[in-house]
Amino acid sequence: MDKKELTNYNKSLFLESKKYCTGCKTVLHLDDFVVDNKKHDGRRSKCRYCRNKQRQVNRVIKNQQFIKYENLPEVKRRQRSLSLKRQYGILLGDYEKMLQQQEGVCKICKNPETHRHKKNLSVDHCHSEKKVRGLLCHKCNVALGLLNDDIEIITNMINYLKESKL
Repeated sequence: MDKKELTNYNKSLFLESKKYCTGCKTVLHLDDFVVDNKKHDGRRSKCRYCRNKQRQVNRVIKNQQFIKYENLPEVKRRQRSLSLKRQYGILLGDYEKMLQQQEGVCKICKNPETHRHKKNLSVDHCHSEKKVRGLLCHKCNVALGLLNDDIEIITNMINYLKESKL
């Protein structure tokens, strides 16, 4: 059917409260079509089932495109840069410079990052002064956080360990 024949066919069906679906190529009741005031007959050209099926396909395609985009190295680098700027006020270049100065290892234990969910060393910062102190592995960063950056507690722990070695 050409477009003119289809329009005439749809008009005759409209009188019977039916419409031709361009998706599944069947004649269905008008209630099976979504209302669309922009269309000449007030309904969409595809039935609800065909429309939902097409939307599911489009959603999968869109998600696949997003996943491909999100995993591009330049996108990951930009996201990392924005995250560092927002959280610590440093640029990715500053992070990389600190990493190079520390030779890619933790500033406290001198080991590279070994935590299975972490790829990068954590940025250690003073919460009160908002100042970056260095890069730490996950273990050292958590330990320092649990000790509340309290030098007295850390000193007491060192003394305790020294005394128990005797």
